[in-house]
Amino acid sequence: MNDKIIEIPRFGFDNELTGLIVELERVREKFDHGTTSAPIFFELKNIFQLATSMTSARIEGNHTTVVDFVEAINEKADKGIEVPDAVREITNIQNGVAFIEANIQSMPIDKEFICQIHRIIVKDLVREGDERPGAFRTLPVTINKSPHRPPAPADVDDYMRELVKFINETHGSQFDLLKDSIVHHRFTWIHPFTNGNGRVARLVTYAMMAKQGFIDASGIRALNPTAVFGSNREEYYDHLSRADSLKDDDVIAWALYMLGGVKGDLDKVANLLDVTYVREQILFPALKDALNRKRITPQEHDMLRVIIRREVVQAGDFDSVVRGSQPTRSRAVARLKELRLISAMPDNPRKYRVQLSNNALTTPIMNRLVENGLLPPMLRD
Repeated sequence: MNDKIIEIPRFGFDNELTGLIVELERVREKFDHGTTSAPIFFELKNIFQLATSMTSARIEGNHTTVVDFVEAINEKADKGIEVPDAVREITNIQNGVAFIEANIQSMPIDKEFICQIHRIIVKDLVREGDERPGAFRTLPVTINKSPHRPPAPADVDDYMRELVKFINETHGSQFDLLKDSIVHHRFTWIHPFTNGNGRVARLVTYAMMAKQGFIDASGIRALNPTAVFGSNREEYYDHLSRADSLKDDDVIAWALYMLGGVKGDLDKVANLLDVTYVREQILFPALKDALNRKRITPQEHDMLRVIIRREVVQAGDFDSVVRGSQPTRSRAVARLKELRLISAMPDNPRKYRVQLSNNALTTPIMNRLVENGLLPPMLRD
């Protein structure tokens, strides 16, 4: 067997994988905002992007909590204090996602694209860095808890050339997600870099799904389809390891695991298109949790409920929850802005929308998303 050549495995029409592929193809065109307003939907997108980055880092053993992350990011913004190495690992992954979303429609997924992702995710890292950012390894490597021995350094270029060729070949859109699963596994099998291979593999998968239309930068479609990788770390590694044989049945078993997880996540994400679900199951309980933990005051809690119900507000909308004069309400609004709990609308600085990222609501909201099965359990804080 020439293990440099990558092909779509053969499987019958009656194989479980066939039905899964058909179901996922229907999902591709299905998502829109539903009844959830754009301001809230895109705030949730920011939460999911953070979740994607934290999931990828936690798979590698990074145990930074959401609270630690938010505090470090805000200290850097307010005081210029550099973030810890573990937090930088997460922000680097976020920067990798941003690079993909900014360039995926204009750039091919080729060697330079993949190497640029690697440069971004290992930049300035100590524990999870790489002495040769953006360059393939020159030494043999092993994979933790795996009997597989990746190809010799001298062969990495040839293996990656074949992988890039496979990524850019046309196999029919019905095979897109199957290709994603094959590429994800084969990338980890090759292990082209000295460090950062798992993080790059997950971002390459994200990039392929974005180019195929399962994700887009506006957030209309799936929010976090790679969360399957963090649902159970040991299962993820076990299924990857089984596919190391490169036999069709084992590669199909890996594809079933990955695509089944993606399908489950997409079905759950559909709940976020229902504004009643978002308010009653996610946002209002998160507000209550933040209040109970004394992260917000009773007045801030009541003001945020008004904002979530109205979606876009101005100071006068708080008459029922902020007693006193107009200056009193204005000071209360200014306090929410100071706490990063609201932000001004781009087209009207006197109107405001709720902000969910990098503030006292981030942890409670992520916990609610975990409890509702929308994020991997490993993200519970």
